[in-house]
Amino acid sequence: MPLDHQVKITPYWFLGLLEGEGSFYLNRNPIRPLLEKTKEYLENNLGFDKYSLVKINNSSVISVSSKKAVGNSKPTVTLDIRNLRILQNYFVPYLNKLNFLSKKYLDFSDFKIICQTAYNGAHKNNIIQDLMVKLSLSTTGLEDKLSYYF
Repeated sequence: MPLDHQVKITPYWFLGLLEGEGSFYLNRNPIRPLLEKTKEYLENNLGFDKYSLVKINNSSVISVSSKKAVGNSKPTVTLDIRNLRILQNYFVPYLNKLNFLSKKYLDFSDFKIICQTAYNGAHKNNIIQDLMVKLSLSTTGLEDKLSYYF
């Protein structure tokens, strides 16, 4: 990209990234600046108050991280939201306002069920937890994230 290039993120650009990639699990290191801008966009557009933004900016609840290549895989850069309250009260409602154009909406519907169930504490029941894991296995990109919440 030229040095003077500016990235402009909009709600539907963000949704396109989500639908096009299937998740925030991307296989290119040069994508990091784009994910940093996406992180900044989310922080500025999910509706956080000033106090929450200070807490978010001084923690890793929304973060961009690099992962080294393992075996034949390539290094990756990920955008992670590691806070169930943010997922349930900010991220899910934000995406709910947008019209998905692909079948990724089905994965998002599963993701909403998983978030709400965990947010309400039902995941502490072993039967419910097993059902959530089964649902996550049918949802692209969620299976690795679920263990964080249990």
